[in-house]
Amino acid sequence: MRCFKPLNSSPSLLVCALAGAFACAASAAPAANDVQSIWLAPTGTSPLSAKAPLRIEISPAESQCRAAYGDEWYERCQLTLGKPGTRVQGVQLTPETAGEWRWASPSTIVFTPKEAWQPGKRFRTSLIGLPMPLRASLTTNFLTVETPPLTAVTSRAQVWIDPLEQKNRALSFEFDFTTSVSAAVKTRIEQNFTLDFDAKSGLKLGKPSFVWGENSESLYVKVPVIELADSPVVASALVKGAAGRAKLQDGRFTVPKGFEAAKASVTVPGLSTLFQITEASILPVKDDGLNAEYEITIASSLALDPTELSKRIRVLTLPKKLDSTAASDTVWTAAPLIDDEVLKRASALEVRPDLEWSTTGRVKLRLKATPGDYIYLELPKGFGPAGMPGLEDGWKSVLLLPQPSAEITFLQPGNMLTLAGSWELSLFTAGIDKLNWRIARVRNEFLSLAADGWNVMKSIAPDSWVTASSGSTDLGEVNPKRPGEARFTALDLSEAVMGSGPGLYQIELTGTRMKDGKPETVANASKRILITNIAMIAKTSASGALDLFAANFADGKPAAGLKAILLAENGTVLETTETDADGRAHFKSTRGWEREKKPAAAALRSKGTDLAWLSLKDGSNVAETLRWDVGGRYTGGTGLSAFSFADRGIFRTGETVHFGFGVRKLDFDRLPEGTPIELKLTNDAGRVLEKRTVKLNDEGLGSFDWKIPDGTLPGTLRLDLFAGGEERSALSTTSVFVGDFSPETLSLSAELPAYETKAGWVKPNDLPISATLTSLFGAGAQGRRVTGTAEVTPLSEVKLPGWDGWLFPSPGAAPWKALPTSRTLDIEAAVTPGSGSIDAMVPLSLLELNGFADVDLTLTGTEAEGAGAVERHLSFIASPNDIAVGWRIEETPQPSWFLLTGEPASMALAVIDRSLKPKAGTRLKVTIEKSRWITTLSEDSTGRFTYSDDEAPEVRQTIDVTADDQGIARIKLLTGEPGNWLVRAADESGKELFVIPYGTAGGRLADFNCGWAFLRDGILPTAELRAKLEKTNLNAGDTVRVSLLSPVSGFALASFESAEVISTKWVSVNAGENLLELEAPADFTGRAWLRLSVVRGQTDAKKFLKGFAETAVPIELNASAKTLPVTIKAPEKVENARRIPIQVSAAAKAKVFLFAADDGLLSLTNWQTPDPIKTMLLDRALEVDTRETLSLLMPDAGSLKDLIKAPVGGDFMASAKAAAGFGSPRTEAPSSALSGRLRFGGADWLMWGLTLKPLLSNCPKAMPAEFA
Repeated sequence: MRCFKPLNSSPSLLVCALAGAFACAASAAPAANDVQSIWLAPTGTSPLSAKAPLRIEISPAESQCRAAYGDEWYERCQLTLGKPGTRVQGVQLTPETAGEWRWASPSTIVFTPKEAWQPGKRFRTSLIGLPMPLRASLTTNFLTVETPPLTAVTSRAQVWIDPLEQKNRALSFEFDFTTSVSAAVKTRIEQNFTLDFDAKSGLKLGKPSFVWGENSESLYVKVPVIELADSPVVASALVKGAAGRAKLQDGRFTVPKGFEAAKASVTVPGLSTLFQITEASILPVKDDGLNAEYEITIASSLALDPTELSKRIRVLTLPKKLDSTAASDTVWTAAPLIDDEVLKRASALEVRPDLEWSTTGRVKLRLKATPGDYIYLELPKGFGPAGMPGLEDGWKSVLLLPQPSAEITFLQPGNMLTLAGSWELSLFTAGIDKLNWRIARVRNEFLSLAADGWNVMKSIAPDSWVTASSGSTDLGEVNPKRPGEARFTALDLSEAVMGSGPGLYQIELTGTRMKDGKPETVANASKRILITNIAMIAKTSASGALDLFAANFADGKPAAGLKAILLAENGTVLETTETDADGRAHFKSTRGWEREKKPAAAALRSKGTDLAWLSLKDGSNVAETLRWDVGGRYTGGTGLSAFSFADRGIFRTGETVHFGFGVRKLDFDRLPEGTPIELKLTNDAGRVLEKRTVKLNDEGLGSFDWKIPDGTLPGTLRLDLFAGGEERSALSTTSVFVGDFSPETLSLSAELPAYETKAGWVKPNDLPISATLTSLFGAGAQGRRVTGTAEVTPLSEVKLPGWDGWLFPSPGAAPWKALPTSRTLDIEAAVTPGSGSIDAMVPLSLLELNGFADVDLTLTGTEAEGAGAVERHLSFIASPNDIAVGWRIEETPQPSWFLLTGEPASMALAVIDRSLKPKAGTRLKVTIEKSRWITTLSEDSTGRFTYSDDEAPEVRQTIDVTADDQGIARIKLLTGEPGNWLVRAADESGKELFVIPYGTAGGRLADFNCGWAFLRDGILPTAELRAKLEKTNLNAGDTVRVSLLSPVSGFALASFESAEVISTKWVSVNAGENLLELEAPADFTGRAWLRLSVVRGQTDAKKFLKGFAETAVPIELNASAKTLPVTIKAPEKVENARRIPIQVSAAAKAKVFLFAADDGLLSLTNWQTPDPIKTMLLDRALEVDTRETLSLLMPDAGSLKDLIKAPVGGDFMASAKAAAGFGSPRTEAPSSALSGRLRFGGADWLMWGLTLKPLLSNCPKAMPAEFA
C-alpha cells in the first residue's frame, strides 16, 4: 500500500491506494488527543557565498501546535525526520541545479551545489516528495529563496614600498565576492574598473593588472605607483558590476543607495611622508662578556644604513628632575614638552650599530646606560635614506631603560662531572650581593626513587632523600649604576665529594640583594650532577636482558671488577653481578616484572667508593636511532627468525591456499625437530578463522593448507606465526586476497635505450622507450593499445650511484627557492604490430629544466577490447647538463648547518660526467660568502605582493680550483667567525653550478643559545660522527676495518648489535680520522649493526660539545655460508598442462617447497618469489635500546675563559675563585710519571692519570650494605 498527501491538503485528509481496490475517506481534523497530529513549518536560509549550502529548517509550527497542545506545543510537535549525513529524497529545486540534498540534523536539510550559485537568482524548493510520518503535516510545501547579487563581501587596500628600491612602489586592492564571477562579468569588471583620486595632487598611477583568485571568487588588483605627490593622497578603487553591500529583507536582496559599486580606499603617502620612523623600543641584552647593556630597535618605512643612523641619531640621558625645585623624579615619557633647557642638563650617550642583527627595516643600536634612566632620542629634519626626501619635521622619542633581571646561571651545560676532570662549577651572577649555596647528595637508598620521571637529571630530590652542606659568599654590593654587570665565580665541589663520596648530587643556589636593610631573594638556580669516574652505557636487548658497559674516564680502559647492581622501584636489589675484563655486566631478563619489582635504576660501584648511576625509567636517556634507518623485521625477543609465504597472492572462494614457512634460531641454527609453531588465520575484521599448532621438520620447515569456504566475502586473509604464545609479537605474517578476478593475459616490458641505460641521468630530449607487449599464452600481442604518461618532478639535489656520501645539487636550486611545479607529459598512444614491440616516445623536449628532475614513466597495455590492462613503471633522472658537481663536508663529522667556529672544515667537490666518471681538469670558480638577510618587495606564486626575506651575501673569498685525476677539488671553509655562509661554484663561462649554505657557531656563549636562554637551559650542541666500513659483508675471524671521523678525542664502545648485543670492545679515539680494527663475531649470522658510541675524554674536556656521540652502520655477518643455491628446470612448452616434468637441484641435500601457479595470477598482486635468506637474515631491525647520561657530560670549568670576552684579569678560574671567597684555590701538580701520596692542607691525594685528585677510598662516609 502507498500513502501520500495531496497538494495543499489539510492535515486531516489522507488518500490510500491498495492493489486491486481503491478507497478514500475524508473527515474533519481530529482532536489532538485522538491522533497526536504534528504541524511543522519549513523556513529557508539563502546561501551567502559561492558554494554555501541552501538550508531549510523544519521546526514546530507555533500557531497550530500551540492551539492543539497549549504550553507543551514545542515538545509535543518535536519530530526526528532524518539521520544526519544521509541523503534526502523527494525534494526538488527549480530551476534544476546540480548538487545534492542531505540531512544536516534530524530536522534540517541542506542542498550543496556542485557549482557556484548564480548571483541574484530566485530558486523554488518543492517539499511535496519529502517523506513524512502520517501524523505530520507541513504548513507549506513550497519555499522560495534568493541568492544575493554579486557583492564584495570584504575589501582591502594596501600601499607597497620596497624598503631597498624605494621607487618600486605599488597599490593593491582586493575584493572577495559572494560567488564565482563568470567570464563575461570578469571582462566587464576589468573594462569598467576605475581609480578615483585627486588628479591635480601630482600622484601618478600606472595601468592596473588583475589577478583572479581560485574559482574566480576574489579579485586582486595591482596598480603601479609611477610618481608620488608631495603630500598624502587618498586613492579609491571602484569595481562596477559588483555591489558594495546587499541587504536581505522579507526574503529579497536589495542594494542600498551609494553601494552600487564595490569600493576600497587607501592613503598613498606623499614624498614628504614617505620616510617615517614607525617604532622605537628598547630591551636589556648582554654583550660578549655577559654584561648587561641595552639594545634600541628603530623601525622605519624605508631601509636605513645602521652605521649612518648611529652617527646621526642623538641619544641623551635625561636629568632625574624637571628642575632643581622638583620634589620627585620626572616621568619623562609623560612630560608634555622637553625643551632646550632640559636638554642642556642631559648627558650624551654613545651608541654603536649592531650590524649582525639589524635587518632592512629594523636597525638595532647598542649602548650602555644606567637602568631606570630615561633616554632621549632625536633625528634631525631631513634625515633619511640617500636620494630620498627625509623626515619633514625631524623625529623625537623618549624611552625608559628597564631594570635588568638579577641572575644566577651555571655556565657549564650538562649534568655530569668526572673525577678525572675539574670538580669546579663556573657560575655567572648579576644583580646580587650574596650567593647562598647548598650541596646535597642523594642518599643511595633513594636512588630508585630518584630514577622516576622524564629527564630525571633535571629534577631536584626532596630534602628527606639527601644529605646536605651549605654556605654563602659575599660578592659585594651591586653597583646601582651597573646592576647588570657580570660577575663570575666558581663553586668547588671537592669538600662535598671528599665527605660524601661520588654519586648523585644536586646544587641549589640563591642570590640575595639588600632592600630596606634586609636581604631579599632575587635569583635562584639549581642543577643535578652525577659525579663519577665511571663511564656507563646500558643496553637492553629484545629479550629484556640488560647489559652494562663500563670504562674509566681517566684512561678510557674497560672497568673490570665493578659491582653491578639492578635496583627495583621499591629500592630492593633485584640482582648483583660484576663487570668482566671487557667492562661488561650482564643481568638476566626481567620481562614481565611489574609494579614494585620493576627495574628502576642500575648502578656500578668500585671497590673504593666510586658510584655510577642510571635511570631505567627515564625515556629521555634512551638514545634515538631514527636518523640511522635501522628498521627491519623484529624478533620480539623470541630469539627466533622466520619467513612465511603463500603460493600466490590472490584466490577465489573454494580454492585452497598453500602456506609455507620456516623458523630458525637467530644464528640460523636448526630448532629441534617437532618444535611446535602456533598458526592463527584471521580476516579483515580480525575474526579468527582457524588456529592450529604445527610441528617443524628437521629443517625447521612447515606447511599449512586452508580451503576458502564458499560464500567468503572479498577481503584479506592473514596468517600469523607465533612461538611461545600470542602475547609476543608474530614471528612472521603473510597476507593473501580473496575475491573474484580474471588473470592477466598480457605481459609488458619496457626499457631505456641502450645508450642511456648506463648514464647517470637522461638528457631531456625526446626519448624512445622500447616496450614489448606479450600474450601470456605465448604469442606476440598484436593489435593491442599502449598508452602512457611521464610524471616529471624537479629535484633540488640527487644522490648518484657509485658516489656514496655525495650530494649533487641542481644548478639554480637553493634552500630558500621554491622548486618548479611538477608536470605530466602524455605519451602518444600506439597499437602494437605482430611482434608486440613498439617505441613509445617520451616528449622530454617539452621540458624546460635547469637541473635534475625525477621522471616516473607509466606505460599501460590493454587488450583490443579495452579490457585486461597491464601496467609497468620505469623511473630515471633527467638533467640538461653535461656535468654534475657534488659536494661533501670533510675534516669534521659535524653537519654543514652546524660547523664549529674555529674548528677546521673543508668542502670536497666532485665533478662527473653523464657516465658518472670523474671529469678531471674541470676548472671551477668558487666563492665563499657571508650571508645576511634583506627584506624586499616581491610577488608570491599567485601574483600577489608580499615582503620576502632574501639573501644579501658579502663575498669573503674567491678561489679558482681544478679537479684532479679523481675529479675531486677541495676548498677550506671559513669557520673563524659564527654566522651563515654560502659556497657558490660556477664553471669557466660563469654558469652557476650550485649554491650550498653552511653555518658556523660555537665560538661564543651566545652561539649556544642562538641567545642566552640556550645556555641557561643547559643544552650543548650535538657532536656528530661519521663512519664507513671497508667491507660490509664479513665472516667469522675477518677483521672489520671502519673509518671513524670524530669531533673529539676520548674512547668509544664498539658494539655489534641486532636483537641483542653480540660482542663489544672499548677502543681509543682521536679527534679527526680514526681507523678502527675489530674482529667479526663468530656466533651470529645475518644483518647486524656496528654501533660506535664515543665518549669525550679529558683532553677535549674544554670543548663545548655533548660528551657523547653515536652512529650505527649495517653489516652482514656470516651470511654467505647460509645461502643454498637452488635451480629449477622446466620445459618451455608442454603438451599436457596437467603433468609437467620439473627438475629441482641444489648444491646439497635439502627439503624444498614446490608450487606451480599461473603467471597471470602472480602478476595481479606483483607476487615475488620468497627469499628466506633476505627475510630471515638480512632484513633485521636493530632491537637493542641504549641508555646513557654521558651526553650530559659537562665541559671543564676552564673552558669558559675561551668563550667569554670578560674583563677578568689573570687566570680566569683562579680570579673567579678568589672573588668567590671559597678559600685558597686547590692546587694541581703538572703532569708527572710520579706516583704516591702528596699532602695538601691535611688531605690525602693520589696521582690519577694526569691530575691530582682526593684519595676517595679514605672517605669516612660509609655506603649502605647493598653497595658494600
